[in-house]
Amino acid sequence: MIKSADLEGPTFYLKDTTVTTSPWYCAADFDLPRPWELHDNCDIHPTYYVSGPGIVTITGNPVDGYRAQGAPKGPHIFCYTAKDCCGNYNTQCMTVTVVDRTPPVPSTKQNIVIGLVPGGPGANEGNAKLFTHHVDNYSYDMCSGVRLEIRRPPGAPQCNNDGS
Repeated sequence: MIKSADLEGPTFYLKDTTVTTSPWYCAADFDLPRPWELHDNCDIHPTYYVSGPGIVTITGNPVDGYRAQGAPKGPHIFCYTAKDCCGNYNTQCMTVTVVDRTPPVPSTKQNIVIGLVPGGPGANEGNAKLFTHHVDNYSYDMCSGVRLEIRRPPGAPQCNNDGS
């Protein structure tokens, strides 16, 4: 009597990846990549499922694909387990790093008028001060604070205005 048995689990490859946060909140929703070259010695269509950190919601199936929702900034480990028709399985893990690549949203006030006050050695010179809180109209970033700066445009000063 000769008995043939499949004792090896499916093989596949995973690659670490990086995704960005949503512009609407400081977490990422993304499609998890399918395993590369999912293959088995005896099962033409091995199946797989994905597990991940408890703070991330994973939905989907092996046919339509899996989706992760609510992954905060930082690295997260997702483990794929492939199984064949003989009950053999193979598990591999990958790292998905969530970074904030969404730029801040600037919002400024319109029609700002500032007055010049006399100053300096010449009679025709004046001074004015403009600070970021005078210009800002609730600029924001979903993942961090916003740093505001006021700068002169290239080519300034004009009209002999060389103030600091």
